[in-house]
This record gives sequence, structure tokens and C-alpha cells, in this order.
Amino acid sequence: MNSIMIVGLIIFAYLIGSISNSILICKIAKLPDLRKQGSYNPGSTNMLRLHGKILSLFVAILDIFKGIFPVLLGKLLCDDISLFYLGLITVSTCIGHIYPIFFHFKGGKGVAPVLGGMMVINPILSILMIVTWIVIVLIFGYSSLGSIIAILIGLIYSFFQQEIIIPVIILAFLIIFRHYENIRRLLNGKEDNILQYFIKKNQDK
Repeated sequence: MNSIMIVGLIIFAYLIGSISNSILICKIAKLPDLRKQGSYNPGSTNMLRLHGKILSLFVAILDIFKGIFPVLLGKLLCDDISLFYLGLITVSTCIGHIYPIFFHFKGGKGVAPVLGGMMVINPILSILMIVTWIVIVLIFGYSSLGSIIAILIGLIYSFFQQEIIIPVIILAFLIIFRHYENIRRLLNGKEDNILQYFIKKNQDK
């Protein structure tokens, strides 16, 4: 396995992660910057609140693909690449998404690119995390809580696949750290409830 290739892939993953799809879409569509309104987070949930389902879904798909692409490229370029290094590529993409060099190091929460990377590394784990997120959101209504529990489920799962445990620990730390304000609002009962948002939207119609 070529160590120079691995380092190149990790750097490339960070740069791909640094492409903030939500910010670019807002600029192209001439919409207000997500970093200046709502939850101030340039992610699909804030896009949903402010600009609707279609753009939110588009952002989510692009952010997931952002996680898929570097890991898939790593598998194509290095036949013998280990799951550990694929995990590090996902970590690098996640860091780029959270701290994008192209957007003053102010990015999203990192969940979508992690799901994308895991779709290539371990599809079962990715599906488990997605289902966990959906179930938590349907029961409690909080997207942030769904994301936190999903990554914790991923962390527990990784103990049964030792090769990815270190990257998943790093990813869990990054995502939970990035959700610090959400955790504080959840504890104070001030976090936005996405289900209530949809109920209110339907009532307004």
C-alpha cells in the first residue's frame, strides 16, 4: 500500500469535505446565508427550516455523496487499502465539512458525510445509523438527538469490527463536540423540534 497515496487521499478528502454545498446552493439561488439565520448552521436541517424540503434534500444528498466519493476513490486506487485507512479518509472528510478551509472554517455538523463514508466502509452500519436517526426523530422530534444517538450506535457497533474502532471514536468525538450547543439546548428544553415544525407548516396551509 502506497503511503503517499494514502496521505494524498486524506488531504483530498479534507478538501472535498470543505465544499459547503448548502452555502453554494444559497449563493446560486440568491438566498440568505444559512450561517446568518435560523440555527446558523449550514446544513440540511437549517435549510429545511428556512428554504423548504426540496433544497434540504438536495443538500443532504450532496453532503452524503461528499462522504462517499473520497472513500470510494480510495478503494478504487488502492486495492489493498484497509478499513482503518478508509475510516481515516472519512474522518478527514468530516473535519473538512465541519471546518471548511474554503468558508472560514465555519461548517456543518458532519453527520451526512460520515453516513456517506460508512455506506462504502460498512453498509450495514450506515443503514443502522440512518434507521436510528429516523426512529429517534419520529419519537422525540429532535434531529440533533437523532444524530448524536446514531453516532453512539455506530461507536458501539465498531467494537465488533476492531479495524474501524479508532476512526469511529474520532468521528463520534467530532460530531458530539460539534453538537455541544444542541446538547445544551436539549437539556434546557430549548432545542427546535422538527416534528413540531412540520405540524405548524401543515396547519399554516
